[in-house]
Amino acid sequence: MVSPLCSNERHRSGYGQLYISDSSEARNRRMENNQACLHSVMEKLDALLRSINPFAESYLQMHQFMQSNPAVNVKMILMEHPDFYLLRYNTPTSRTEVAA
Repeated sequence: MVSPLCSNERHRSGYGQLYISDSSEARNRRMENNQACLHSVMEKLDALLRSINPFAESYLQMHQFMQSNPAVNVKMILMEHPDFYLLRYNTPTSRTEVAA
């Protein structure tokens, strides 16, 4: 799925974009799509995702880079590591790698 990191009139915040939002704003957006869920559960899920999801930090770093370098065109490309065996869990050796 390809979408802008920052939301606008055409693209509402969702998925990875919510990691650059304030926790309460992200929770409210998720609640719009999951109205049967409890706010307290959504709060805990947000905290958990932000603490263990390696992409959460990557999205935040990319957003910070874009804010400090507005003239630079930035892309995030997720690639699998060639040494990883896809049928076995491979513990990440690095949380994030950012290149510009």
